[in-house]
Formats: sequence, structure tokens, C-alpha cells
Amino acid sequence: MAKLLATQIKLNQKERCLELVFNQGDKFKYPCQLLREQAGILSGQVYKEKDSENVANINIVTIEPQGNYGLIFCFDDGYQQGVFTWEKLYDIALEHSL
Repeated sequence: MAKLLATQIKLNQKERCLELVFNQGDKFKYPCQLLREQAGILSGQVYKEKDSENVANINIVTIEPQGNYGLIFCFDDGYQQGVFTWEKLYDIALEHSL
């Protein structure tokens, strides 16, 4: 299998989601809420069920590409830690049946 790489990145702020198309043709739609929850986990924070209320209406403000290996998201609550690698984003999509 070829190395994973997103060939299309589309942020839809109105729908609060990120759409990615990978080089093998797979297309996924990620809710911003899910990415914000996962961002906390990536940075070592323990995710609690009550945290989902705090990120229910979260949105991504900017996306910062990180070379050929992933993205950093800046959320509208100011959070922007942790690099989402292409592999991690792909795994999230499979884990959550996106």
C-alpha cells in the first residue's frame, strides 16, 4: 500500500466539518467536534464525557499543513496542539465509521 497522503482538504465551516480525500480514493467527512475531542487525546489530555458538551459547537478556524505528513488545526476555542498525521486521520475515520 502506498504511503497515505491527503490529496484534497476542504474545510466547511458552515457544516462544522473537514472533508479529506486520500490518495487511494477514500473520502471522509470529519465533524469538527470529533477532531477537537481527538486533539485533546493526542496532546495527552484525558477525555471525559462532560467534555463533549464543551466542544459541541466547536469549529476549525485555520488548518496548518505540516510537511507531507499531516495537519495542525486551530479551533475557535483557541486550542491548537498536536499534529494529526495522515495515518491518524485515516484511523479516526475508520474507528468512527466516517
